[in-house]
Amino acid sequence: MAKFVVLLVMLAVVIVLSLSFGATDSLTPGAVVNEIVAGNGVVYLFRLPRALAAVLVGLCFAISGTVLQSLTRNPLASPDLLGVTSGGGLATVIAILVAPAAIGPYITWVAFVGASMVAAVIWFLGRGASAQRFILTGVALSAFTHAIITLLLVTYAPSAAEAMIWLKGSLFGRGWVHVKHLLPWACFAVVGGIVVAHQANPLVLGPTIATTLGIRLSVLRPCLWLLSVASAAAAVAVAGTIGFVGLIVPHVARRLCGPDLRFTVPFSGLLGGLFVLLADTAGRVIAPPLEIPAGLICAFLGAPYFGYLLVKGKTDL
Repeated sequence: MAKFVVLLVMLAVVIVLSLSFGATDSLTPGAVVNEIVAGNGVVYLFRLPRALAAVLVGLCFAISGTVLQSLTRNPLASPDLLGVTSGGGLATVIAILVAPAAIGPYITWVAFVGASMVAAVIWFLGRGASAQRFILTGVALSAFTHAIITLLLVTYAPSAAEAMIWLKGSLFGRGWVHVKHLLPWACFAVVGGIVVAHQANPLVLGPTIATTLGIRLSVLRPCLWLLSVASAAAAVAVAGTIGFVGLIVPHVARRLCGPDLRFTVPFSGLLGGLFVLLADTAGRVIAPPLEIPAGLICAFLGAPYFGYLLVKGKTDL
């Protein structure tokens, strides 16, 4: 419980800092509170929804990765590795290049549908197979969708600038409409993860023992997959293809609070929200008025830590 309190305090502090600093001016904490209470100003209209969106995006990605790693019993599983995020990216790139004006207001739903369709294909091709084959199916499909994305970007290079920014994972311009879109999915991820935690915990012992303990894998596995995909797809729809959050954060969460999903799921969600918010805030204040996409910051921070885990052999569930 103490670790949850510390994490919540850290998250609150970073939110205040994120609201205080911007590309054009900085505000005191008192001024930040005044603008929020007044319901007007740059903090309430722009910085606050962006910060909340960053927290919700990180929460969804982290919970998606936590659930997916438990489902596959593989510490390298993540929504970006299995192609869920790239499916949303492919659908968005096609929409932006084909009909940007018509698709613009519905781009979040386009990304959500794209991610969900790729996830459905992965499940259809990999269901009933071993966890390793399931992951390889996702990796292959991820490579295929990335190849199509690259081909489209090369072919339509002059008009692909917006798609490139989106693919790097950015929270630029995110407002209250994006928060309202993502909040129900974030609640679904947290509540759903906690509800199925007691059923999913025995999966670490293997399918045979889990079945012996009375776990109905034919029901549990589709539920876990749906929970993971819905969380990741919702996050992709708002922030684009931010990598490493669903891969790295679950490892850190397990090291801090143990393998019990009843605690790991909410802790991982809070930690993921903190991670993405820190990345977005750093991207805004490092070299203003230039903005570095949060996805790039997450990659800079996540890749070295993942290399450390591999070297130290700390990637076991």
